Amino acid sequence: MDLKLKVKDLDCMDCARALENVAKTMDGVDDARVSFTFSTLEIALAEGKDRKTVVRSLRRKGYEVIPIDGESQAELRTLRSAVSRKRLLLTCFCGGFLLAALAAHLLALSPVITMTMLIAATAVGIPLTLFRAVSSIRSRSIDMNVLMSVAIIAAAVIGEWEEAGMVAFLFSVAIILEALAMARTRKAIESLMDLSPDKATVRRDGEQISVDASEVSPGEIIVVRPGERIPLEGNVVSGKTSVDESPITGEPMPVTKQQGSQVFAGTLNEEGLIEVAVSKPREESTLARIIHLVEHVEESRAPVERFVDRFARFYTPVVVSAAVLMAVIPSILGLEGQWIYRSIVVLIIACPCALVLATPVAVVSGLTTAARKGILVKGGLHLEQAARVKAVALDKTGTVTEGRPTVSSILPLAGNEEDELLRIASSVESASTHPLAGAVMAEARKRGIHFSEPQNATAITGSGMSATVDGVLYHVAKPEFFAGRPGIEEDFLNRLQGATTIGVGTDTALIGLIQFDDKIRPAAARTLARLKKLGIKRSILITGDREDTARRVAETIGVDEYHADLLPDQKVDLVNRLKGDFDAVAMVGDGVNDAPALAASDVGIAMGAAGSDTAIDTADVALMSDDIGRLVPLFRLSRRVRAITLENITLAIGIKAAFLALAATGTATMWMAVFADMGASLIVIANALRLLSDRAAGLRDN
Repeated sequence: MDLKLKVKDLDCMDCARALENVAKTMDGVDDARVSFTFSTLEIALAEGKDRKTVVRSLRRKGYEVIPIDGESQAELRTLRSAVSRKRLLLTCFCGGFLLAALAAHLLALSPVITMTMLIAATAVGIPLTLFRAVSSIRSRSIDMNVLMSVAIIAAAVIGEWEEAGMVAFLFSVAIILEALAMARTRKAIESLMDLSPDKATVRRDGEQISVDASEVSPGEIIVVRPGERIPLEGNVVSGKTSVDESPITGEPMPVTKQQGSQVFAGTLNEEGLIEVAVSKPREESTLARIIHLVEHVEESRAPVERFVDRFARFYTPVVVSAAVLMAVIPSILGLEGQWIYRSIVVLIIACPCALVLATPVAVVSGLTTAARKGILVKGGLHLEQAARVKAVALDKTGTVTEGRPTVSSILPLAGNEEDELLRIASSVESASTHPLAGAVMAEARKRGIHFSEPQNATAITGSGMSATVDGVLYHVAKPEFFAGRPGIEEDFLNRLQGATTIGVGTDTALIGLIQFDDKIRPAAARTLARLKKLGIKRSILITGDREDTARRVAETIGVDEYHADLLPDQKVDLVNRLKGDFDAVAMVGDGVNDAPALAASDVGIAMGAAGSDTAIDTADVALMSDDIGRLVPLFRLSRRVRAITLENITLAIGIKAAFLALAATGTATMWMAVFADMGASLIVIANALRLLSDRAAGLRDN
């Protein structure tokens, strides 16, 4: 997009769609996209089109827009930026004239003075809706500005000047209150952007200079002093400190960082001076990716939100048609009564603001709170899916266990020595990235064993690696891989009960076994118990490890069932079978290795995703830390968002139905209709904003 604008007085999804239609129909605009979440308008300009011309054109159409650039960005993130000065002034004048009319009436002054004040109130109040209404009509949109403008003009035509002035005033006041309420949500989201400093101290030509963080390239060295936020992602090359990573991972405890440690942009350096080798440009940091996903949250809307939008688009023209018929038919039939007045009241009630605000504000508030807790949910669609989850499948290694296996024992066979067995195994495994391969090589280094470069290394799907070492083809794989081969005893698997084990051997002989220990996460059992209380009916442990190892882990953490010796495609098949038995199934894994199963599930959840671009890209939900306990706030929050959304929809429809009935019987007045309609909008916004509080979002333990 060539032009990004901040839009004031944007309080309603219906108005946002109308503005988008208006912008798209303007001369010189190729495309436009409105973000209601951030109250911004992005425009793709035709070649040669001047930016200032587009801005002036939008302002003439009644939209208060301000170009966003680096200097104005911070200034725009305030509550005052939500409401235009023009609206505030005209609303004050409108209210002033209404008070003057009331005073003239109470003092028994000339009726002409009272009428003059009421006409003046209407005259200064209607421009607040009329200009936008005309633009909406030209772009073939019917929004609340159109409905309110028609109502005010119709009231004036039938001589109800006090009603016309009151509607104009109350509507504008409601717009201001709604805009301020929505600004709170936007400010909570935009606070994420303020975490990463604009400036970085970089070491160049032997000197430390302060430059824009966006100008620092990967490979350069930046200096971060105690008390400063880290501006760019990278690895520590010197110094030692503790860093508050809570903005990224949600973990409250500081993490020790020293040479070789990875640090994230936006985190706080608490103690010592460190030097960091930058690994990514600013726009590709983990924080930047989080902000980008939150900014584009509207592109992945929840099914209930799409349903409400469709309903609102059907509801508005139906109610408008009913209002027209209510005004015309009684007049044709010669019926007495204020049918035109009643039709105006119905027209006001036709505004779908409260209804279309019921879902998106709750979703955005929920997603913002989740991001603060180190839980990145990629849109309302996945948040709603999480609320429906009844079964959770968990990968073992790196999810239920810590994912940092260590060699616990080495069992040489056929007269081989431990060190020789470890040398061969580490040589073969040096071509692998599997956690067990890393544990084998770490043990070899610990013992001072030099392992050689393997030749013709090949992966054994779902089992291990093969490679040529010292001219001999060796296999390092699951013990089952060797079963039934010539010279290998049938019952050797009986020696391996209760531990993760790999075999080392050739095509004809098993030369030894290596066993591993991978600690179970302390929070795993407690997390599964809490998930069951939240309504998760089934928990399933899935792993490619041996059956006896899987059984031991399953019994320790208390899952309902477990499945062992699964290849990646078998994990996908299992997830698909679970989807046939449950309304929605979540798969929890550690990112890349579990990608197929994550993609097959209704909600794919990647653990320990901080710093992992692949995990953030492939999963529906990314837990930025490796704390399995984060599953509890995820499912709690998703259920709270669904509950509050249903509350809002019920409230909005209930108030509409009640006032339509009152309008049909002639009981409701115009100002009452405005008060009820906008009051409902404020109520659903306030109810949704409660999700920004940990207590209301259900994130505080009782």
